[in-house]
Amino acid sequence: MDLFKVLGGQEADFNTNAWKYVTDVLSSSTVKVGTYLIIFFLIFEIAKIFEEANRNNEGTVVPITMLQAGVTACLAGAMVASVHLIFPFINSISAGAISLIKDLGTYNVISPSSPSAPSIWDGLGKIMAWVIEYLAGTVASIIVLVVIVMRTLQMYIYTILAPIAFSSFASREYRSIGISFLKQYCAVCLQGFVILIILGISNYFSAPNGSGTLAGGLVAVIKPIVVAVLVFQSGRIAKEVVGLGG
Repeated sequence: MDLFKVLGGQEADFNTNAWKYVTDVLSSSTVKVGTYLIIFFLIFEIAKIFEEANRNNEGTVVPITMLQAGVTACLAGAMVASVHLIFPFINSISAGAISLIKDLGTYNVISPSSPSAPSIWDGLGKIMAWVIEYLAGTVASIIVLVVIVMRTLQMYIYTILAPIAFSSFASREYRSIGISFLKQYCAVCLQGFVILIILGISNYFSAPNGSGTLAGGLVAVIKPIVVAVLVFQSGRIAKEVVGLGG
């Protein structure tokens, strides 16, 4: 797997057929739903303006307040219509950070292979050590790959749902929904950078050599387990960076 292509590429490059499906759903469904929601939020905002004016016994609606509501709705509409431009731009920032560290180390998914498989003449201890190390590496590799694939799918899902969340920018009361959603997507993009950092720095650490003993096999599983756990938590780390608190 080319980690830099998967973690540092644009959504359109991951899978062209999947990206076509995303754009089709955007144009046929969620952009339209987002537009309808903007109209609803605009009506809701206008109603609140009249309510506040009546509560304050002004009797008239301040024109600038109406203008602000209209401009806010227009900006929300621009965001809804430009999701296919906004999200690739955000992702390109993370991709740029990833490209800058490409030559600074080696970034490989944990290999499930250990030293050459022992024969039945090497003793039960060495055979058990090899089996434990091999299974730990295999499980850790699967976990890392699952997290990477989940991140890719999350990026597609967030792109599809973005127009619905962005429609909330038309409302002063519900604007936090769009802001939180935007932060979530930023965290998903940043997660690719975090995963590469974890894989890169893990290459500079190694577990003690147990010389093929059963105890050595148990010690050897420490590194793949630690790396797998950190990669699994990479999403939480990225959320903390963008202020979502994990």
